[in-house]
Amino acid sequence: MEDDIWFSLGAVPTPLHVAVQRHWIEQCFNNHGVIIRNLKEHPLGDFIHLYQNNPRHFRVGGSFTSIWAQSKGMDTVVISASWIPTRTDILVPIGSPLKRIEDLAGKRLTIPIREYLPLDYPYASAFYAWHTILRSHGISYTDVELIPVSTQRIQHAQQEGLPAFMSHEKERDVPPQGEEAAMLLAGKADAMLTQLGRGILYINKRNMRSIYSLIPEKNSREPFSMANSFPILTVVHKEFAEKHPDLIELWLKMEIMAAHWAKDNPQSFDIVLAGMTDVPATFQHQVYHPKFEANMFPMLENDIVTALDHIKTFLYRHSIIPRDFSTEKWVMPQYLKKTLDHMSSKSFVR
Repeated sequence: MEDDIWFSLGAVPTPLHVAVQRHWIEQCFNNHGVIIRNLKEHPLGDFIHLYQNNPRHFRVGGSFTSIWAQSKGMDTVVISASWIPTRTDILVPIGSPLKRIEDLAGKRLTIPIREYLPLDYPYASAFYAWHTILRSHGISYTDVELIPVSTQRIQHAQQEGLPAFMSHEKERDVPPQGEEAAMLLAGKADAMLTQLGRGILYINKRNMRSIYSLIPEKNSREPFSMANSFPILTVVHKEFAEKHPDLIELWLKMEIMAAHWAKDNPQSFDIVLAGMTDVPATFQHQVYHPKFEANMFPMLENDIVTALDHIKTFLYRHSIIPRDFSTEKWVMPQYLKKTLDHMSSKSFVR
């Protein structure tokens, strides 16, 4: 297995899940005489996806874990990114007297924890969002009580292509963040934060209401907007990219092809996203920016570097990652630029 090339996808909104389900990735690489395998076939696939310690691995997933791995000493580079705002809500029980963000000062706010993960990215993501939203309304996170709530081990739907630790059958009767919701309804906490539009599930049940909704009406990329969106990254080891630029280009072409599919088949793609978020496909229009499929194409613009640096600095200042590093040196847009140049100079057939 040491010489095999691997790929893995986290539970993030990306059209590459379609490419995995339909085996486009394997077929594309096989057509060029290269064998590539889904990391879920590897006995240590879950650890490799998190630690990113396999030198022949295409990793697509959230930015927090990749930042952590780089900070831990992995010599990786970012070869592409996408950035899609989703809906974030702050929920309170129906009978709660709380009506606005300012009312949260001195209150008990839940925050998810998964202690079994080497990097507790659900906690890091929620902590970042709480910190950002509260600060924008003149409240410090030290002015509230953050109550850690252990979450169920598997929250995402079973999806082909997800790493092994997210691929087991989940408890279907437990909704996303059900443990946090139970705390609120039992009067043991005052508010909870939901991301990826999952608050809609509780609002529709009419047992909770939102006192604050960050809805992606526009594709803003200011740091504040990262309370409801984080860059999704494709990361590989630097030495692998330098030795195999042809394979990097092949992978990036696959990302672009999958993005074209998502743009041309929005209703089918909504079904794919429903598997990632546990929010039914019929509600996806409330979760994402209208016509967001057009934003699924890989990119590495300057604002991506700025956003990643902002997240990295936040994680470092709060001791979530062990050391600082140069974001500008980590992000390498030349591979994507070269791929796009080659594709524009040829007739590209989807």
